Parts: sequence; structure tokens; C-alpha cells
Amino acid sequence: MTLYDNYSVRTQRLYEALTTGKGLQGIVDIAAEVFNNPVLVADTSFKVLAHAEKPDTNNTLWQDIINTGYYPSNYIRSTSKDDKVYAQVFSTDAPKLISDGVSPNRFFCKMVTIRGKPVGFATCVENDTPLAEQDAGLFKVFCDVAGTELRSDELMAQGYHRRWDYFISEMISGPVNADFLEERLRQVELRVKSCNFMLVAEFADEKMRREHQMAYYGIALEQLIPDSCCIAYRNSLLALISRDNPNLFSGNFLTEILNHLETTEMLCGISHCFRNIAEMNIHYKQAVEAIRLGRKRGWDSRIFDYARMSIYHMIDIAGQTEELRAFCNPKLLDIFEYDSNYSTKYAQTIYEYFKHNRNPAKTAEYLNIHRNSIDYRINKAEELFGLEFDSQETAFSFELSYRILEYLRELPFTTN
Repeated sequence: MTLYDNYSVRTQRLYEALTTGKGLQGIVDIAAEVFNNPVLVADTSFKVLAHAEKPDTNNTLWQDIINTGYYPSNYIRSTSKDDKVYAQVFSTDAPKLISDGVSPNRFFCKMVTIRGKPVGFATCVENDTPLAEQDAGLFKVFCDVAGTELRSDELMAQGYHRRWDYFISEMISGPVNADFLEERLRQVELRVKSCNFMLVAEFADEKMRREHQMAYYGIALEQLIPDSCCIAYRNSLLALISRDNPNLFSGNFLTEILNHLETTEMLCGISHCFRNIAEMNIHYKQAVEAIRLGRKRGWDSRIFDYARMSIYHMIDIAGQTEELRAFCNPKLLDIFEYDSNYSTKYAQTIYEYFKHNRNPAKTAEYLNIHRNSIDYRINKAEELFGLEFDSQETAFSFELSYRILEYLRELPFTTN
């Protein structure tokens, strides 16, 4: 038999695997025989869907994957940052043999698609029989066959695996019919509570594209956040957090999320707390806006809370049509000018005074000066500029003015 005839026979076997009625596992079993090597198919969350190998497979990484049903997180982290491997796996070109420096064997790895949309990937490891470059076309056929089989799974075709995954995507994509919302919640078996939040996570580097790894990152994030449902959405993660307690940052939540964001090199935005699940789309936009504003203002943080950022959102909107400095209290601008002329620190003292709820002792502690100095500066500023800081109107006007100047990055002193 010629090399061409052998290739044709093996290709025919792969195509015929679709007709066996044994599903994805049957196709993978035949592929393992065709390549005479271990073969597996996993979804985009790095969960193994089907695998086949001989009992004497000696690849320890492979055995770890098969025994747990998932790719190890440390392996995913190390390979996900390898742009060369990433480009080969998710390229539309013919697959190439990969050596990633972590796996002890070379392997083919290629995305599996449904109507052009990646839903997983297939791997064939060089263990029993040496793989050759001419096997690349055959492996591509196998990936196409696997994608055809998976197309019959409606949820897999959508890229979501749980009933509520598609529901959440549906809710944030546009207006929903609130009349049927309760019935939809029952259909997807999603139980929502009285205190809900939307959390969105994006890569700190806006140019980074990792859509095909987001499902895995989403599972890791969901495991960190109790009472959450997390999905991959475009090139970001989106989580619906539903609790009875409105205090989202209680316990170890903040530390654990920060560690996860550091590891994945991501930022996150968190919406206001909301009760009406029909408003999910509004609060999704709040979380996205919190990240956008955090980036715009250059805040050195990985978590942006819309509860804190909403004032800057309003300022941002106002700034699209008006000169923002016109909204500032003119007496505050006079104080800045006075400080500049006489080397005083009235503006900063007043800023910290309001920031610390007009508590002189806490303000003095923060500025590392005596309490009496705070009292003196506040009283002197009131006298010099005709102010009454106990007035609600004055307090609001000054606090808004400081936020505007923060937004414009025109405060001459450092803020946290």
C-alpha cells in the first residue's frame, strides 16, 4: 500500500466514525487507533470530554489530566502565556507538532470549531508511534469530525454548558421580556437572592486576546466567589453574584479575588447592588464602566467598584458637553490660588477633612500633624473665604468640586 493509499484509508476511517452512533467517545477511540497514540478532546474550560490511550501510556502529565478530568491549572498558566503555542493551537492553518517545554512528549493540538466558533480543542500525544508532519492533515480531519459530532449538542454549539450560562448572556445582550422572567429562571434552575451584583473582569492589557481560555478562567473565578455564576463573554469574564448579604467584600473575598486577578493579569469592575434581576443589563454596564473609568483615570488598582466610581461616571457624562471646571465651587479655586501664593495647605487639609467625615482627629492622624493644627486651618479657611463647612450645601459643593478636579487630574497633592 502506498503512502497516499494509507493516508486515504485512515482519513476514511475518521469520517466513517461519524456514522458509528457511538458519539464523541467512539470517534476518539478510532482516532487513537488511526494515530496509534493517545488522543483527547476537551472543551474551552479545559474539561476533558473524551479520551483514549493505551494502558502503558507513560506521560505523567497525560495521566494527571485523565485522572482529574481537567488540565492542571499550573500547566494552563504556563502555556497560556506562550504566544507561540497559543498561535499554533488557535491558528486556522494546518496543525504543527508542538514542544512546549512542559509536556514530556511532542503533540498535535488544534481547536475544534462549530460554524467557525471555537468550542474546544483536540490533542494527540506522541507516545507509541512517532508523529510526522504529514500527519498534520489527518489530525485536522479529526478536529473537523469532532466538531461535526459536537454540533448536535445545542449548548456546546452556543459555547455554554449549563442552562443558566446562555440565560445570563441573553440578559446582558439586550432588553428582556420581564413578564416571562420568573418562568425563565425556573427553566434554567437559577435561584437569585435579594442582593445581586454584576462583576466583569478584563485583561489589564487591552490588546491581549484570550477568548479561548476565558472559560477556564471563569471556572476558577466562580470557585473563588460563593453564590456566583460566571461565564466567558467575548474577551472578558462576567459573573452574576447573588446573596442575602449586601456586603460583598466580607471575609476573604477581597484578598482571594485580588490574588486571582494578579495571576490572570486582569482587572475587574463591580456594579451597584440590585434586587431586580431584570436590571442585569444595566448593572453589567456599570461594571464595564467602572473598569473604563479606572483605566482612564490611571488608578493603580485591580478592582473598581461602581459604588465609588459612579460620581466620576456622572462627571464624565457632564464633561462631554460642558466645561467641568465651571461646576467647581469658585471659593475652592480661590483657596488653591491662595495656597500657591502663600505656601499654605488649606485645600489639602479641607480635602482630607471631608474625606475623613469631618473628623479632626482622624484627619490629623492621616496628615501626621497635631489635632489643634487641623482645627486652626479649618477655622482660618472659613474666616478667610467666608465659608461654613457645617453647611450641607457647602460640604456637597466642595466634595463635588474635589471629585471634578480629581477626574481632571488637577489636584496638586496626592490622593489615594
